Amino acid sequence: MNNRLIGLGSTFFLCLLAQSQAQAEIAPPPAGDAAANSDEIVIEGKTFAQNNSALGMGASVIETPRTVQRIDATQLKDLSIESVRDFAKVVPGAYTTTQFGGANTPSLRGQTAEIYQDGILRTPRANGLPVSFNGVGGLDVVKGPAGVVYGPTGRVGGYVNFVTKKPQQDGLHVFVDASYGRWDDKRVQADIGGPINEVLGLRLSYERVDSDSYYRLGFMDSHDIYGALQFTPSDKLTIDANIEYYHAKFTENTGINRPTQELIDDGLYYQGTGIGRFSSPTATDRRGFRSVINVTGVTKIDRSFQLVGPDDYAKGSDLVAQLHVNYQLSDQLTIANHMAYEDYTQIQEEYAQRFYNYIPKSHNFQNRLELSGEFGKQKIVIGAAYRAYESLSYADFFNEYLNATDITTDPATYQINNLAGVVAVPGRTNEFATPGTTYGVAGYTNAQAGTADQKANQIGFFAQGMFHLTDELSVLAGARLDRIHERLADPLPPPGATAARDTITEWEKAFNTSVTYAFTPNTSIYATFNYNESPASNVGGYAPFTSGVLIKENFHIDNYLYEGGAKAALIGNKLFGAISIFKQKRSVVDAFGAVSRVVAKGAELQLNYQATKNFSMMASYTYIDAMLPNARQSAFTRDVYDAFAAPYGNGNGSPNFTALTGTFRMPGLPKHMLTGFAKYKSDMGLGGSINGQLTSPMNTSYLGNVKIRTQFQIDGTIFYDVGKFTIYANLYNITNEKNWSAAGGSQGNDLINADLPFHWRLGARFRF
Repeated sequence: MNNRLIGLGSTFFLCLLAQSQAQAEIAPPPAGDAAANSDEIVIEGKTFAQNNSALGMGASVIETPRTVQRIDATQLKDLSIESVRDFAKVVPGAYTTTQFGGANTPSLRGQTAEIYQDGILRTPRANGLPVSFNGVGGLDVVKGPAGVVYGPTGRVGGYVNFVTKKPQQDGLHVFVDASYGRWDDKRVQADIGGPINEVLGLRLSYERVDSDSYYRLGFMDSHDIYGALQFTPSDKLTIDANIEYYHAKFTENTGINRPTQELIDDGLYYQGTGIGRFSSPTATDRRGFRSVINVTGVTKIDRSFQLVGPDDYAKGSDLVAQLHVNYQLSDQLTIANHMAYEDYTQIQEEYAQRFYNYIPKSHNFQNRLELSGEFGKQKIVIGAAYRAYESLSYADFFNEYLNATDITTDPATYQINNLAGVVAVPGRTNEFATPGTTYGVAGYTNAQAGTADQKANQIGFFAQGMFHLTDELSVLAGARLDRIHERLADPLPPPGATAARDTITEWEKAFNTSVTYAFTPNTSIYATFNYNESPASNVGGYAPFTSGVLIKENFHIDNYLYEGGAKAALIGNKLFGAISIFKQKRSVVDAFGAVSRVVAKGAELQLNYQATKNFSMMASYTYIDAMLPNARQSAFTRDVYDAFAAPYGNGNGSPNFTALTGTFRMPGLPKHMLTGFAKYKSDMGLGGSINGQLTSPMNTSYLGNVKIRTQFQIDGTIFYDVGKFTIYANLYNITNEKNWSAAGGSQGNDLINADLPFHWRLGARFRF
């Protein structure tokens, strides 16, 4: 049936492509900040003719030999995209797990992806701060590893490039959006921009979120301020600068523990407190390693419950500053320099699950110099890039006895105080973390990649060209070579041990090649091959220790992408369609630092249709089969039923940090995904939109004995827009489905998230 669905979709699309005739050239993007200023959803192939994020060089969407999707400012609002998990509403293959309830890195085609801002890599981390969209005017989503212009990274599922807001040059613009939602969700955004004089423009934006939560003890309190300047002293020189500061204090929605099939299907929770296998019979709190629960009852769980205590919190700040300079040397040549600095700090003290993550310092400086040329239809770009990265961090999750706590009891009793294998964090009171590597010291058998004092620098050289061999046939080819030097030290050795230190210098290579054949200016087919080497990292930097040393193999993780597809803008650019078939071989680094090979293959179909100025719609289908062949995957708990004594389980105990060997399906990823969106706006300004998402069953863990069934969610919006004033009502999960989201692979037998029930938000927007 799977092959039949793919075949039918391919046949339908290719028939449309074959019947299409040459249309007028795709319209160029509007002047200024197209993504931020557009008032209506229009199809991908029409509004965003130029796309600089996929290739690092100007090319139309039709020319680009990769799966690319652009989302403008109107779509961000219409689809209520407020977190990386919301990308799944419109982007094929963008289903993202909850990542311990604080997803801040998107997943594409089953693997975590990177976030760029105006083509510069940001340093988000799993379990990190939420992502603010306050400074975002639009975004590009690209599947597969970044191209040679952007260089190697540790996350190769793809990347999302935030296109920042730019100052408007046609006069003063003021925008205010204020809303109130269920659970006392208060939000306001104010945006002002315009020309200071003929050559200088300014834009400022501020966003405030102050919200309680459906989930017990949950809250969000955040501020974001963004500013941008654009200086155009001549028609040859443009200087863009922006700076953004984000601060948030919040609780992560850790979720419900003991994720049995009975919990997912019937909402039934097994009660009772776990007793650690090695705990003292006289201890007040006997939760610990390999806890076994003697079930005292089975009850219908309140889905708002979560493994969060009254003192649990997370907070942090992120400062990002960028400077982009473009100078046109001649009609053919342009030189550009892109510079960015990021300062990131964070602390998470989650006592109920006993997760500790402290990042007092993280600095990321990047600079990329490019020389690009257009000689007729031939395009080239050459350049050099530099990155300096420094971070200090402390972490501990080896005292997480997630299944041992009964969350139907008083949350004040959840805190875990019996800690093993930890060292006091310097300068902090009553805070402890796990060493960054092992030393053979009794009582300190665990190591945490998140405990690290890291300094690294990277310099890369790249060249890429797009060559039109004929009017229809073009070839893209590029290559890159990077030198990485890393110095790593353990900031938290056990008492009496000498801190591990090591340095290493390695070279990484990347290249890509593609062939595109354009039947008309608006229809094309393509084939792509991409290869790169990336560092083995899941904490935002470079490689971690392996038994106290840095090893060469962790800098040469091979990633391959094979992709073919077709794109077309039809019916006078009212309909845009794209289909792709891909196979990607890549590696994934789990929470324990283990590296495993992933082989993902699948197909994606996307249709955008702007029927009239009043009506538009989008639809997508994704098929993905992601496997871990011959893998050795670590897990907090091998099987959720290890946590329970007979007859409810097998009594092996949880957590047991058991490694599973064999071939596994990627957990937390549905094999089939369908999305749809439609919007209608009458000439009087009254309108509405509806968005739906359907996912097939998915495994919650590597073992695969517990599954989330097929589920769907429907959201909608009703609005009245009279140009300068709009009132709206956003409705989420209209049918009040009791859906679930998987926590991810390593913790899939310990936690699961209950999705939000029906909720709403009422708001008003003002434009001046």
